[in-house]
Amino acid sequence: MRNGKETNQVKISDIKRIKGRLYLNINTDLKALNHPEYNISFYQKSLTAPVTTTLQEKAKWTTGLADINHTIYDMFTPPIIFIHDGQLTTKLPEKEKEEEEVEPFGLSLVDVNKAEYPIRLKSWVGQTPYFEDLITKEASGVAVRNRIEVGKPYKRTENRKPGQPSLEICDHNDSDKIFIVQFFAVQQYRNPDTGGLKPVGRAMIKDFQMEGAPFEINSLMNKVYAGSLKITFRASLPGLATEEFTFESSDVERVFDFGGRRYQISNIDFENKIIKVVKQDPRSAEDTFQSFSF
Repeated sequence: MRNGKETNQVKISDIKRIKGRLYLNINTDLKALNHPEYNISFYQKSLTAPVTTTLQEKAKWTTGLADINHTIYDMFTPPIIFIHDGQLTTKLPEKEKEEEEVEPFGLSLVDVNKAEYPIRLKSWVGQTPYFEDLITKEASGVAVRNRIEVGKPYKRTENRKPGQPSLEICDHNDSDKIFIVQFFAVQQYRNPDTGGLKPVGRAMIKDFQMEGAPFEINSLMNKVYAGSLKITFRASLPGLATEEFTFESSDVERVFDFGGRRYQISNIDFENKIIKVVKQDPRSAEDTFQSFSF
């Protein structure tokens, strides 16, 4: 041991412990050591014999012996091993969660046609028109005829008795009002085939249940189409008998139930010809939507 310029000899047998810091002086570029074939190991060997200048290199574990029964385990075995599909594993695989089957929307668009308007101009007395109500009929099957005053709104008569009109005057603020005749006139019409003249009644109608501008009904029309559509849907779900539902675009309540599900026509886009339907299922927290083109 050297202390300054003084050197002292110490027997190895007298040394119990050497404490200090170890420095490794590598006379090369550290980057050159970063090579897959290089493997650096540090170890301290217990000295029970005199130190020699030549030390055997410590044996290192490189690769295991080839084994026909290949396994993911090398040297240590985990406490519990399972065999799954012929392979060893430390844990059993989790069962795949079965995805809940999503119920189909259950609705298909069958048909879309122009709906016939439920009233028809048949006659007049002076400047007062008379309309037939095609929805309400007498016991004989004849449509009920109603005298309609111009400029007054009408709604359907409640608790109507045979022989009574099916439409009655109501207030402008009445939520049940159906239509109003805004204008009525009688004009001469020339038949293009015969050249003869005949009087024709013309009425301008505003329907409060329909979107759009007022439209004309005249006495020459056997059927009146006012822009309303007659729409038919077919409902079909697994385990339920198929049903068909028909309604008009002018209907206020465009809702129907099928197998506990509630379908509602939320919007009809006449310009782009799209019908949007909302489905409410009591088993689901969220509503589903589907659009149909016609």
